[in-house]
Amino acid sequence: MRSDVPVGTTLSSGIDSNSIVFTLRSFHKEKHHTFTACFDNGEFDNLEKNIYKSNDIKIDESVIVRKYTEDIGLTTHFIES
Repeated sequence: MRSDVPVGTTLSSGIDSNSIVFTLRSFHKEKHHTFTACFDNGEFDNLEKNIYKSNDIKIDESVIVRKYTEDIGLTTHFIES
C-alpha cells in the first residue's frame, strides 16, 4: 500500500477490522495508526458478556483493542465519547 500521507484505520474488537489491521501490519512494517471509539461510563467492561439485551447500550471495546494493539505493536488512538 502506498500513500503520500500517513495511513490509519478504525479498529474495533471485531474480527473484520482486526484482520485488516493485522494484514496491513504483516505486509508493511512502517508506523500504522489505528483509531477506536471508547466510552468512559465503564459499561460492559466484563469481557464474558456476549448477550446484550438493549439496542441503546454503549459498549466499550477499548479493553480488547488495547490488548490486541499492545500484542502486535501498533500506535493506537482512543476517541472518547
